[in-house]
Amino acid sequence: MSYYCKNKRYFRTYADLERLFKTCRSPAKGKPLSTWCKIHKDGNDFYLSFNGFRFAKITPDDVFEFLITSQEGIAMSVTLSASLHYCTPMLWKRASRGRYKVVHEIQYKSAFQKVGETIYQAQNRTFVDLFQGIQFCLKTGKCLNPRPDLLSTVNTDVRKVWLRKVKTFKRGLRVRVKIGVFDTIAKNLLEEKGSGWYDRVEWTSEPWINELYNAIENEQYPTELLREIVISSMTRWRPMAPSHMALSQNIDLILNNTSIQLRQKFGVFQSVEGEAA
Repeated sequence: MSYYCKNKRYFRTYADLERLFKTCRSPAKGKPLSTWCKIHKDGNDFYLSFNGFRFAKITPDDVFEFLITSQEGIAMSVTLSASLHYCTPMLWKRASRGRYKVVHEIQYKSAFQKVGETIYQAQNRTFVDLFQGIQFCLKTGKCLNPRPDLLSTVNTDVRKVWLRKVKTFKRGLRVRVKIGVFDTIAKNLLEEKGSGWYDRVEWTSEPWINELYNAIENEQYPTELLREIVISSMTRWRPMAPSHMALSQNIDLILNNTSIQLRQKFGVFQSVEGEAA
C-alpha cells in the first residue's frame, strides 16, 4: 500500500470532516469522500458509508469507531484494504477469511522506527483485531479498547476436541459423496426445478452457522443441509449435478469460510471481555 498519494478529501480529524461537509450540496444524500465512500451527518456525529451501509462513525471528541463485524466486513474487504487509507487515517488488512485487522496510520508509521524488524513483524505488532465497536483516537492514533489477538486465546484442549469432530463430520460427508447420496439429491432437484436459477444460502449467516454447528456437534446429516451443499456446488450459469470433486471442494470451502464462527461457538477461543466480532 502507498500512504503518500492521499485523496484530496482525505481527513485526519473531526474538524476536517466538518470543513468538507460544509461544501455538501445535498446533506441528506451525503458528501462523497471518494468514488466508493460517502460522509453523512447525524446530529453531531459523522458516518462513513459504503454502498449505503454505514461502516464507521466519527464523534466530536475525535474518536473513530468501526460499526461493522468481521463477517459484515467480508463484503467490503477488498475495497477497504485497497482504498480506506486513501481517504481516512485508518488501514485495513485481511488476517484470514472472516477475520480482519485495523490500525491508525500514526501507530503504523511509528512501528518502523524499531531497528531490525521486518514489515511483517511491524504489522503484527501494530494491527489489532477488528470487532464491532473498536475505537481509535484520531489525535494520537491509539486504539482505545483493543482486545487480545483472537488466535492467542485458543484453548488447546477444546481445539483438539473440535478438530476431531470436524474430521469425523467431513469423513461422513465424503462417504455420502462416494455412495451417491448427493447424486440422488441432485437428480431430484433437477427433476423438481430443472436448470433454472437456484437460490443459494449464506453459510456465514447465523441460521446456517447454527445448522452447521448442530450437525458437527451431533454428527448429524439432515437432508436440508445436504441439499444446500448440492445447490452451492452447482455452477451458476448452467445448473447440473455437481461432480464428486466439486462436492468435496465445496465442503472444504464451506467449512473453511465458517471456521472462525464455528470455533467461537464451540468455545475454542477463550472468552475475553466482550466477544470478538
